[in-house]
Amino acid sequence: MAYDLFFLSHGEQNAEKHWFRLREMAPHAQRVEGIDGILLAHQRCAQLARTANFFVVDADNEVLDLDVRLRLPAYDQNYVHIWRAKNPVNGLVYGWGGIKLFPRKLLRDATVMPLDLTTSFTIKVVEDIGSITHFNTSAYDAWRSAFRECVKLTCIDNDESRARLAVWCSVARGAYAEDCLRGACDGRVFAMVHRNEVGRINDWDWLRARYAAQ
Repeated sequence: MAYDLFFLSHGEQNAEKHWFRLREMAPHAQRVEGIDGILLAHQRCAQLARTANFFVVDADNEVLDLDVRLRLPAYDQNYVHIWRAKNPVNGLVYGWGGIKLFPRKLLRDATVMPLDLTTSFTIKVVEDIGSITHFNTSAYDAWRSAFRECVKLTCIDNDESRARLAVWCSVARGAYAEDCLRGACDGRVFAMVHRNEVGRINDWDWLRARYAAQ
């Protein structure tokens, strides 16, 4: 049996196009839509899942390549697997925004919202580029995505995260490039000044209000 696969959407502009593309590749995919809160949305997937591990594809993902027949060996089944994704604005390619394969039990047992679902669990990165993350579909979406990621990168603070942060804050092209740069720089400053408040990045209402106040 193929692993269950869930498409998470919450009003993304490209959701329908990406959903139909995914269904062509994986007719068994299920859609989970309109749930507020990242943890709650993922836990809904875990509740619906019939397989011990399940894929999650965010609605801004244009899936390029995914082996939906993949089966993990027993020793790998407790890890979160993340496929690399291409950022169309700054050209970075890493796990941010990519396809994920979660152990069902891990999400069912989670009781608090970590800063980031993937970096808070034990992960394995799949080197294949699985998708393009089209997050820059509006000024707000570009700002919000860049803000959230650069808060996380600032908090991680290692050589790899600092290199990625430097690109986020200096390189942008295409639609809403300036909004992406502004969000990245805003996120870096926020994490440096308000380290004890970084959990707010998972509060959609707070993010919208912060953006509106700029």
